[in-house]
Amino acid sequence: MRIFRLAVPALIASAAAFGQNTAVLQFHFPHSTQSMREIATTVKYVADVLADTDVAGEGKVSIEGKPDGIKLAEWIFNQLDAAAPGAGEMQEFPATGAENLVRIYYLRNAETVQDFQEIATAVRAVADVRRVYTYNFTRALVVRTNADQMALADWMIGELDQPVSAHSGGVHAYRMTSGFSYGLSDTRIFYLAHSPTVEDIHEVTTAIRSVADIRQVFAYNKPRALVVRATPEAMALAAWLVDQLDTMNTGGPRESSEVYNYQGVGRDDNTAVRVFYLNHAGDKFDFERVAEQVRAATNIRRVFTYNSPRALIVRGNTDQVAMAEQLVQKVE
Repeated sequence: MRIFRLAVPALIASAAAFGQNTAVLQFHFPHSTQSMREIATTVKYVADVLADTDVAGEGKVSIEGKPDGIKLAEWIFNQLDAAAPGAGEMQEFPATGAENLVRIYYLRNAETVQDFQEIATAVRAVADVRRVYTYNFTRALVVRTNADQMALADWMIGELDQPVSAHSGGVHAYRMTSGFSYGLSDTRIFYLAHSPTVEDIHEVTTAIRSVADIRQVFAYNKPRALVVRATPEAMALAAWLVDQLDTMNTGGPRESSEVYNYQGVGRDDNTAVRVFYLNHAGDKFDFERVAEQVRAATNIRRVFTYNSPRALIVRGNTDQVAMAEQLVQKVE
């Protein structure tokens, strides 16, 4: 009999003496080995328990932990041990500690595992939720965090778990009033109307993340959604970049933008941002070569390309950006 072990404590000395309880969770429905592992992993890390999982023999999970953890583990296990996928309703369980809320969301419109995992990653990365676990078979998303972060996660899931035809486009915004870190109070979802390919979406994402110094940027590819969480100042720059790179990208030749003056709190003196359109730059290789020339001649650290519309995005000081303009004019 093969045993899949999620955790093996180095020393177990009289578990009961430390207030530890044990329980055995028995699967009631047939599951694949992968599904049993996903359920056991979720139980272990969300409920803070130790777990040994028998995936080849009797189909059970043996757990050990504090009484509150055992109760939570049993609740999660019973919710996920389902006979078949179904559009279940969101379930909630109160927990102890700083992360005092657990919810299980059943995503109705994530048609593929990739769609499901992209939504989960967006919640984890953008909402700063440490414990987000997935059970692919029933599209169950298990989240444990505090009430403020859960409210943001709830909003994001509601926005992203929609049929593609139901995504209304434009910009959807959420503002946290408490519980955010480093002033990251603004969250927006931008629907990119003129970025048709995955490569286009990722190039726009990279430009916004790098030029605006925003760590929490994530693309959900199917609805062409860009999820961003930032300070109000950085979000304003992100919105300007979306307008430049997507909203006004209707396929024809473009004129270069005016200079955007970014006055983010605690930033360096590289406050000038500009998007140049090299309409006559030739093929992708020629365009990338011009970008390298601008980077080398101006000493601008932030030079990024969006190949489809031949957009060259730069952020530097005023003199550097003026020098970049001169170089671009020679090419054009």
